[in-house]
Amino acid sequence: MRYLRLALPKQAGRARPPYAKGLKRAMYACVCRAVTESEINECIAAGAKSAKQIRDATGAGSDCAICIRRICAMLKRNTELAAAS
Repeated sequence: MRYLRLALPKQAGRARPPYAKGLKRAMYACVCRAVTESEINECIAAGAKSAKQIRDATGAGSDCAICIRRICAMLKRNTELAAAS
């Protein structure tokens, strides 16, 4: 039996498909609640100082809690950047 080869354009090295040009890619911090990293960064910029405050504002971390480590890392990075300034 012969294998069928599809004539598809090469996608190697392409970050996103050509039809998505101009669209901003969302990096999800919490998949359960569909909360993006930019939404968490907005909460931090608005004054959130703990993962609990971010959870109360966005719902991130309230289901399976796998994203709590990422949220805490984002909080830590923000505090380090603020201290360096």
